[in-house]
Amino acid sequence: MATKEKRQEWISRIEAWRASGLSARAFAAREGVSVSSLFGWSRRLSMETGPRFLRVVPIPQAPAVEFPAGTASLVIAIGSATIQVDAGFDPLLLSQVVRALGGGRS
Repeated sequence: MATKEKRQEWISRIEAWRASGLSARAFAAREGVSVSSLFGWSRRLSMETGPRFLRVVPIPQAPAVEFPAGTASLVIAIGSATIQVDAGFDPLLLSQVVRALGGGRS
């Protein structure tokens, strides 16, 4: 069993890794820890907190946004999530999804 101090140290390290935008390999090298330890603690801590759920609330349909001529869709990447947006999407719903994924701070 890890000590409280060691666990807190890894919680801080995992949070710093996620906020850094660095790959696991680059972050681990910078911190002087092994990539396997970084992944192991990340997995262990995420299992301790359990699954996370988002509350989904239906909203009234917003008017569709016109895409420029010849544009069928666009792809947005936020962290490990990828969102494909097609012509006729709901801009309000898209903004809520982006905020929920942490890509838009309000």
